[in-house]
Amino acid sequence: MQESVDLKEFDAFTFGVSGGYIYTYVLRGNFFINLSGFPGLGYRRFYLETLDDQHRSIHTLGVQFLARSAVGYEFKHFYMGLTMSVILRNFSYEVSEVNLGTGQVRLTFGKRFDINRKR
Repeated sequence: MQESVDLKEFDAFTFGVSGGYIYTYVLRGNFFINLSGFPGLGYRRFYLETLDDQHRSIHTLGVQFLARSAVGYEFKHFYMGLTMSVILRNFSYEVSEVNLGTGQVRLTFGKRFDINRKR
Protein backbone atom coordinates (compact mmCIF):
# COMPACT_ATOMS: atom_id res chain seq x y z
CA MET A 1 0.00 0.00 0.00
CA GLN A 2 1.39 3.39 -1.05
CA GLU A 3 1.19 5.97 1.76
CA SER A 4 2.70 9.00 0.00
CA VAL A 5 2.75 10.58 -3.45
CA ASP A 6 5.53 12.52 -5.13
CA LEU A 7 3.58 15.77 -5.66
CA LYS A 8 5.19 19.14 -5.03
CA GLU A 9 2.40 21.29 -6.50
CA PHE A 10 -1.25 20.66 -7.25
CA ASP A 11 -3.72 23.06 -8.94
CA ALA A 12 -7.25 22.22 -10.04
CA PHE A 13 -9.81 23.97 -12.23
CA THR A 14 -13.35 22.63 -12.51
CA PHE A 15 -16.27 23.86 -14.60
CA GLY A 16 -19.63 22.14 -14.68
CA VAL A 17 -23.27 22.03 -13.69
CA SER A 18 -25.00 21.00 -10.48
CA GLY A 19 -28.59 20.29 -9.62
CA GLY A 20 -30.11 19.34 -6.35
CA TYR A 21 -32.83 19.64 -3.78
CA ILE A 22 -33.41 21.92 -0.80
CA TYR A 23 -36.02 21.42 1.88
CA THR A 24 -36.83 23.55 4.91
CA TYR A 25 -38.68 22.13 7.91
CA VAL A 26 -40.42 24.81 9.99
CA LEU A 27 -41.10 23.86 13.60
CA ARG A 28 -43.33 25.88 15.95
CA GLY A 29 -43.47 28.76 13.51
CA ASN A 30 -40.08 30.33 14.29
CA PHE A 31 -37.52 27.50 14.37
CA PHE A 32 -36.31 25.99 11.08
CA ILE A 33 -34.02 23.24 9.80
CA ASN A 34 -32.77 23.36 6.21
CA LEU A 35 -31.16 20.43 4.34
CA SER A 36 -29.80 20.38 0.78
CA GLY A 37 -27.71 18.25 -1.56
CA PHE A 38 -26.25 19.06 -4.98
CA PRO A 39 -24.37 16.49 -7.10
CA GLY A 40 -22.36 18.03 -9.92
CA LEU A 41 -20.67 16.93 -13.14
CA GLY A 42 -18.26 18.78 -15.40
CA TYR A 43 -14.80 19.30 -16.88
CA ARG A 44 -11.77 19.18 -14.57
CA ARG A 45 -8.14 20.13 -15.30
CA PHE A 46 -5.34 19.29 -12.89
CA TYR A 47 -1.87 20.75 -13.08
CA LEU A 48 0.70 18.66 -11.22
CA GLU A 49 4.37 19.17 -10.46
CA THR A 50 6.31 16.25 -8.99
CA LEU A 51 9.23 16.35 -6.56
CA ASP A 52 11.62 15.74 -9.48
CA ASP A 53 10.24 18.87 -11.27
CA GLN A 54 8.18 17.08 -13.92
CA HIS A 55 5.05 18.98 -15.01
CA ARG A 56 1.83 17.31 -16.05
CA SER A 57 -1.72 18.38 -16.94
CA ILE A 58 -4.63 15.98 -16.59
CA HIS A 59 -7.98 16.67 -18.29
CA THR A 60 -10.84 14.54 -17.03
CA LEU A 61 -14.50 14.32 -16.12
CA GLY A 62 -15.14 15.98 -12.77
CA VAL A 63 -17.66 14.83 -10.16
CA GLN A 64 -18.41 16.54 -6.87
CA PHE A 65 -21.07 16.69 -4.17
CA LEU A 66 -22.15 19.73 -2.14
CA ALA A 67 -24.19 19.23 1.05
CA ARG A 68 -25.52 22.05 3.18
CA SER A 69 -27.57 22.15 6.37
CA ALA A 70 -28.78 24.98 8.54
CA VAL A 71 -30.70 25.58 11.75
CA GLY A 72 -32.12 28.89 12.81
CA TYR A 73 -34.63 30.84 14.79
CA GLU A 74 -36.62 33.92 13.79
CA PHE A 75 -37.64 36.60 16.28
CA LYS A 76 -39.93 39.56 15.52
CA HIS A 77 -37.09 41.92 14.57
CA PHE A 78 -34.03 39.64 14.61
CA TYR A 79 -32.94 36.22 13.38
CA MET A 80 -30.02 33.88 13.97
CA GLY A 81 -28.76 30.82 12.21
CA LEU A 82 -25.99 28.25 12.00
CA THR A 83 -25.03 26.97 8.52
CA MET A 84 -22.71 24.07 7.76
CA SER A 85 -21.57 23.05 4.26
CA VAL A 86 -19.16 20.54 2.76
CA ILE A 87 -17.92 19.96 -0.81
CA LEU A 88 -16.49 16.53 -1.63
CA ARG A 89 -14.43 15.71 -4.73
CA ASN A 90 -11.69 13.27 -5.67
CA PHE A 91 -9.25 12.33 -8.42
CA SER A 92 -6.87 9.51 -9.26
CA TYR A 93 -3.11 10.03 -9.54
CA GLU A 94 -0.98 7.05 -10.55
CA VAL A 95 -2.06 4.35 -8.08
CA SER A 96 -3.43 6.78 -5.49
CA GLU A 97 -6.92 8.13 -4.95
CA VAL A 98 -6.86 11.72 -3.66
CA ASN A 99 -9.97 12.82 -1.75
CA LEU A 100 -10.48 16.55 -1.30
CA GLY A 101 -12.99 18.14 1.04
CA THR A 102 -13.87 21.71 1.88
CA GLY A 103 -15.97 22.54 4.92
CA GLN A 104 -17.46 25.74 6.24
CA VAL A 105 -19.46 26.75 9.34
CA ARG A 106 -21.20 30.14 9.65
CA LEU A 107 -23.00 31.71 12.58
CA THR A 108 -25.29 34.55 11.51
CA PHE A 109 -27.14 37.20 13.52
CA GLY A 110 -29.35 39.63 11.60
CA LYS A 111 -31.87 42.41 12.04
CA ARG A 112 -35.01 42.81 9.94
CA PHE A 113 -35.86 46.22 8.44
CA ASP A 114 -39.40 47.12 7.40
CA ILE A 115 -38.85 49.23 4.28
CA ASN A 116 -42.57 49.32 3.33
CA ARG A 117 -43.70 50.94 6.58
CA LYS A 118 -45.70 54.17 6.01
CA ARG A 119 -44.85 57.19 8.14
